[in-house]
Amino acid sequence: MPVTLTLMTLAGVATAAPVVAGHIVLSAERGTPPPPSLAWSSMFLREVAANALAIAAMPLGWREAAPSFSGAIGQESHRTPVVLVPGFGMNRSCFFPMQAAMRARGWSWVHAVNRGPRGGRIPEYARHLKREVERLCAQSGQDQVDLVCHSMGGLIGAWYLQELGGAPRVRRLITMGTPWQGTRMAAFRGPLSEGADMLRDAPLIAALVEPKVPTLCIWSQQDQLMVPSQTARPPWASLAPHGVQELEMAGHLEMIASVAGIDAVCKALLSPSQVAGGEGE
Repeated sequence: MPVTLTLMTLAGVATAAPVVAGHIVLSAERGTPPPPSLAWSSMFLREVAANALAIAAMPLGWREAAPSFSGAIGQESHRTPVVLVPGFGMNRSCFFPMQAAMRARGWSWVHAVNRGPRGGRIPEYARHLKREVERLCAQSGQDQVDLVCHSMGGLIGAWYLQELGGAPRVRRLITMGTPWQGTRMAAFRGPLSEGADMLRDAPLIAALVEPKVPTLCIWSQQDQLMVPSQTARPPWASLAPHGVQELEMAGHLEMIASVAGIDAVCKALLSPSQVAGGEGE
């Protein structure tokens, strides 16, 4: 019993520590402490829970999965196939809730990828993403995909579009909590070199320009890993054909598993306009 209690305590600390540290840095950046409210406390606990679930699910996502058709037999979906790209330190398992929800809502091709090779940098991950996009197009028989990217995954998608000729293959790009202008939290990247590409003064950040495909930037002022939080909504995002949408009281990992986050993605992908987003319409 004491061993179990100790392990549970350590697990709780491990999942809560990044959330606490992120909000401390975010509060220091703004010069104001978090508001003592029930809504903020609820958001904090939801983010801790999202971290715990993501960590617990990681062993299930280490191996890359092949694209799979989930529609009715003999009936191809008219919807554009979707590629889900995870962020820093995560693998495809963090998208299990969104993947399941999208399939339940009628998407027949929803392919969550990993960042390969492990321990690489964003340009390497972008080359891996290119291969996965080509594999999905070949298997689905479609010429284009939609990219839905979380955190650093948005930078991987952007590099693929900008430097690897991916624009003709991508109909829309949706980023969620992506540090388009870098984040100070990347300084806490530890031994993972990929985080260096997300620093505020990183050459890769400086090299990125406005994507050549319609892009929706989903962000949250309570995203504890985006410091400053405005980095997730770059200036060009408010200009057509792009868009911006803010998720209220949403943490960094919570946004890809919450009903609000999944609804925002689905609405944008189904929109007949170039993008859908409250601030960018």
